[in-house]
Amino acid sequence: MYSTKLFYDHTRAFRYTGVVKVWMQGYRAVSLIIKVRSSNKQITIPIRYIQKTLLVNTGHDNQPIQIILMLNSAVKIEENDSDNNRCTRIGNDDIPNSFTDIVSKSNALLLQFDPPVNAWSFLLSLPIVGHTDNNKRQDGNLQINFASFTIENWSNVKITVQPRFNSFKSQYSIEMLHSLGYVFTDKYLTSLNAQQSFIKIERDSMNEFHNFCSHLYKALKENHCLCLDDLIRRNTPNTNKINDTFIDMISADNLYVFIRDITLTPMRVIFNPISRERSNRALCQRGAENYIRVYIREENDETLNTLSANIRSRFKRKMLTDGIMCMNRVYYCVGASTSQMKNFSYWFTALHDGETIERVRAQFGDFTKIQNLATYVARVGLYFSASTSTGIRLNYIDPSTVVLNIPETVASASLSLFNKWRTQAQLWFKRPTNICVFQQKHTAFLIRDIKENGYCFTDGCGLISLGLAQEVAEKIGLSSDIPSVFQIRMAGCKGVLMIDPESSDKDYYVKIRESMVKFPSDDWTLNICDYSRPMPLSLNNQIIRLLSDLGNKFAVFESLQNRMLKPAVWHSPEDTYLNVFDSELINEQQSRYLNVRENLLRNKIPLPINEARNMFGVADVTGKLEYGQCFIQYQMKTKEKTTYKVVKGTVLVTKNPCLYPGDIRKLQAVDVPVLRHCMRDCIVFPTTGIRPHSDEISGSDLDGDQYWVYWGNDLKIDKPVDPLSHSSATKLAVSKITNEMVIDYFLDTIEPNCYSLIADVHTVVADKEKGETIFDLNMINH
Repeated sequence: MYSTKLFYDHTRAFRYTGVVKVWMQGYRAVSLIIKVRSSNKQITIPIRYIQKTLLVNTGHDNQPIQIILMLNSAVKIEENDSDNNRCTRIGNDDIPNSFTDIVSKSNALLLQFDPPVNAWSFLLSLPIVGHTDNNKRQDGNLQINFASFTIENWSNVKITVQPRFNSFKSQYSIEMLHSLGYVFTDKYLTSLNAQQSFIKIERDSMNEFHNFCSHLYKALKENHCLCLDDLIRRNTPNTNKINDTFIDMISADNLYVFIRDITLTPMRVIFNPISRERSNRALCQRGAENYIRVYIREENDETLNTLSANIRSRFKRKMLTDGIMCMNRVYYCVGASTSQMKNFSYWFTALHDGETIERVRAQFGDFTKIQNLATYVARVGLYFSASTSTGIRLNYIDPSTVVLNIPETVASASLSLFNKWRTQAQLWFKRPTNICVFQQKHTAFLIRDIKENGYCFTDGCGLISLGLAQEVAEKIGLSSDIPSVFQIRMAGCKGVLMIDPESSDKDYYVKIRESMVKFPSDDWTLNICDYSRPMPLSLNNQIIRLLSDLGNKFAVFESLQNRMLKPAVWHSPEDTYLNVFDSELINEQQSRYLNVRENLLRNKIPLPINEARNMFGVADVTGKLEYGQCFIQYQMKTKEKTTYKVVKGTVLVTKNPCLYPGDIRKLQAVDVPVLRHCMRDCIVFPTTGIRPHSDEISGSDLDGDQYWVYWGNDLKIDKPVDPLSHSSATKLAVSKITNEMVIDYFLDTIEPNCYSLIADVHTVVADKEKGETIFDLNMINH
């Protein structure tokens, strides 16, 4: 759609004829189905894909009526299988000027009705504003605008050769606009004046050129009929007001980088405006300019519900063999973190001469000994976890080559008498170096986990000295307080580091647990994913259901909800707890608490900040806590001062998601004086007992899991339910993991969406059972 008066026809003089049907649900039109004659294809257009304004050209003297539907996104194409008498959705075949290629780039669809009476029947079946049918008001918002427009065949249009831009960022900006489809390319390629304006703006104000293109990008998505020349005039940057700050693609500072986001749909490859976000180790190693982040989505940017064989094949080609072309470079899928996979986003990288994806992954570490596909993907994904580099490179000391002179403290009790004797015996046959780790700055060494009854009580939980913790806090912009817990990525290690209670501010070391080491790697630069701090808590549907089954009346939840409607009860994140890791550039997990009323509407009841928190879990290395106990010291921060309070009494602890009443543990919070100076805003679990409390909660661990912790008086559990056992499933081993297997694994996780499916099925079954969620135990036993 060039304007309200001109429509460019890209079908190359061959008009597709077909039959239009309106699919109804009750009295409401849901979608349009256009069956293309002389073809086995049909187009499906959900009503929500159509913009509000319909353009209708009535013509004269009984001429055909023309209707233009302007689209918010690409349509869906299905192919009829005559053998099975069913339709299968297909994607873009990426063949220039093919049917799917033309449809994918089309932002408007022209329907011509002959005889004209068919047009009015069609319009009356749509949800038109003000239209009534049998006294049933249509609840739609489409509006008819009568217009006199002409149709011109694109093949007869004279186009100008578009210029290229020298700047890396400027060229991406132009390709971003072209990814919108004909709504931009038609206007740009036919206007020499527009192209010259782009060149001038990029030359005069390169720093603002991407913002300029982003404004046009947004405007054209919202209104297809806008004149490009007018948009240029209205959005041309004022060079007199532009500052000299240059924004490159590599790094804005030591916390953030600029990321190119691309959306891959069954029909399109859409370039999105550049975003400024936290980096990760992969981007730091190869440079952000060598990566793009690709989201796999439905045409309207929603989550894909199903993948047909054809669409799966398209995605696989883009990820594995053909790649995605961006600025004359081809990018291929290399990996994604676990959380990114849940959001169906993946990192693609450009390959240099002679490089392969396997060689890129080998730069991260040695994954050759991993024989399980899911484990392999997760380990590679550790390099893509959002993190902040401290710039501190630790000196890893291999205990097999040196004698570690470690003081005999409970905190460092990682070697049994037998293991110490065995280590010394091994060293008799070598000439090791005697090193005192406390005299070495920025040292990392391996210590053993605390294990009992076949369980690991320190799974994923290492130690960091107070002096190094203070330096790390300063590196990531925290000057007022030192966090007690850091969630880290370092070499092939994953987990958390808690401040060693036996350390001082003169010590600079890290103790890595064996359970934290996932694969060999030489990159010992310390990266921080997250850290302990006051994090608010809420009640969601799952926890409300479980607490209700455990004896809490609905009146209790209603009382909490009414209390939290009072603004004075709720905290102000921007005045108290907001920090660099809580900004809008970071995760949605914290930002969802900023609007109390919105949370209430979504059945997320915020809890009082001095009665409940979201906390990292760590292990008690002092040995003071007994089974059934925990230590909690939380920060009470106001504008005037900051104080800390130790919780004493009954505490309810769980973790999201939680589907079984036994996932909520009832513990006793006690005071441990030796932990007061170093453990704040986290929950410390004992390292003795029949089983780790973290494992009792849905089989969790301490490698960065955050726990739902409540110590208020409103919610109670009189008779706790025993936890379920969570034995690990047998992992399927393969002799060699190939890149194709990795891509297939990514695509397998898209459909079905198991994460939401399990929760939805659990809700449905629980609603039907008289015993509510208690039924799970019976189901599992059978």
